[in-house]
Amino acid sequence: MIKRAISVLLAVLVLATLCACGSAKKAPENSDPAAPAADQPLAFQSSCRLSSDAEVTLLRAFASHTVEPPIMNNFWGVVDASTSGNIFVIVSAKVKNLGTKDVALADLLEASIKPEAGGTPVIATAYMITEHGTHEERNPAIAAKATELCYFAFSVAEGRENNAYTLTLTTPDGSAKDVTFCAKDFSNSSISVGQTVSDDTEELTLDKVYFSTKLSATNSDFYMEADEGNIFFIVKVTVKNLSDSELTYDSLAGVRCVFNITEEYPGACLFEENDGTRLSHFPGQSSLAPEDTGVCYFVFEVPKGLQNAPKIVTLYAAGEFFTVSAS
Repeated sequence: MIKRAISVLLAVLVLATLCACGSAKKAPENSDPAAPAADQPLAFQSSCRLSSDAEVTLLRAFASHTVEPPIMNNFWGVVDASTSGNIFVIVSAKVKNLGTKDVALADLLEASIKPEAGGTPVIATAYMITEHGTHEERNPAIAAKATELCYFAFSVAEGRENNAYTLTLTTPDGSAKDVTFCAKDFSNSSISVGQTVSDDTEELTLDKVYFSTKLSATNSDFYMEADEGNIFFIVKVTVKNLSDSELTYDSLAGVRCVFNITEEYPGACLFEENDGTRLSHFPGQSSLAPEDTGVCYFVFEVPKGLQNAPKIVTLYAAGEFFTVSAS
């Protein structure tokens, strides 16, 4: 009799335990153990969870007369503010959609800046950088669980780009987080001839930075020649495809060059073919296979008088901006 009573009691206890486990609250669909805490402050170079649907990592801030993808070999889709007497203050960020559905960027968050000295807030025009950094889209959808590189561009009066601003990110439910910044406080890493940078996609070595009136492939006698009175400014790199799929040459890197602070000239990306016996002008139509290595030339035709002019050369590769030592 006692044994039967104990058995019944144990059965009741087991049943009660199972019921308690079954009624435990399920974790929300959007929960992510690796996601930052919801109370984490907004700051550059760190991730911040804005809501159950949005996570953002602020990368850097910079001023520019144009909004364009970091790899700008064909000058596709440039948005220019200089014609209106304004300049863009741009905040780059990685935005992650934590939800289970594709959502337009504007439905995840809104970005605005306000001068620290007082004034009217400026609402950003948001762009998403796609296709390995070669294209930009205005207010696109971000796929569920995906992370995208985005530019938040704020048009301000020329001369005010280096003022201190408060950046505010607001979610649809009205919650907001902010951080104060100044674009002039951000600087790129530097890269010199002979140095190599890499990520999971590519490995790039800066081979040479030079002026020349002629350009030819490594193993070719044929050459291109600059127009009379002009000279080529050339940035030569070697790139290896570390990914498991083909990458077009125009998605591997990008170079911009500004002379005398404001003078910018369009460039072209050329690459070697046939064991370095010829140069191709169509980087978007040719690919580099996984584990293959290629040689690229970023060429700017400029007046000869700019050879000794001050210049700022920016290289975008391996997901980062680098200031090129061009002395």
